[in-house]
Parts: sequence; C-alpha cells; structure tokens
Amino acid sequence: PIMIILFMSEVEQGYDKFMTWLRESSSKVDPDLLVKTMYLERKFPDVEPKVDLDIHFKLGTNIQEKRLQISEKFGLQTAAHGKNTLLTSGRMNASKIVHIASNDHVINVTGNATAASY
Repeated sequence: PIMIILFMSEVEQGYDKFMTWLRESSSKVDPDLLVKTMYLERKFPDVEPKVDLDIHFKLGTNIQEKRLQISEKFGLQTAAHGKNTLLTSGRMNASKIVHIASNDHVINVTGNATAASY
C-alpha cells in the first residue's frame, strides 16, 4: 500500500505540473478542454474530435466579422451569442483551438470535446 501511495503521489504531481504548464503555455484556453481534446485525438487518431467552443471576445470586438473569419478560415459552424461571445462547432484538434485563442481580441475559450461520429 505504501508503494501505491508513493506512486500515486508522483503521478498526481506530474499531472499538476502538466496542467500548470498548459495554463501557462495556452493561458486563454481551458486546460481541461485541451486535455480532453488531446485524449480523443490519440484515442481515435483517424478523425478529429467534435468540439463545441465558447469564444469570449473583448468588448467592442466586431463579433460578426470574427464569426465570418472563423467560419471561412476553419470551416466551423459559428453563431453569435450575446455581444461578445461566439459559439463554434466542428471537428478540430487542440492545435486549432490554441490557434483560434491566439487572436488578440480573444479573452478566453471554453467548451467541450466529444468523440466524432462517422
């Protein structure tokens, strides 16, 4: 039992370090969303996960312009939600999520990833 406790402690410390690194390296994206997306990418390598994003923009951002840009560039379904949020849905990997979040007008990105169906 003591070895199991020590092992779990090391695993948990590694996980905590990884989550801290994720928060620091992609601070605008919910780290749990990235972990789930990466897990699904590896579990089902033949198809990108289906991801639903809530993209929160700074006040004063032209949401309709951003909606069109995201739709055209990434081929995602998009809809405005309130004054400063876009909802997007489609197949994407963690890199695409981080790329979307890298826009200067984005405050943060949250959402959910599920296994895509064929």
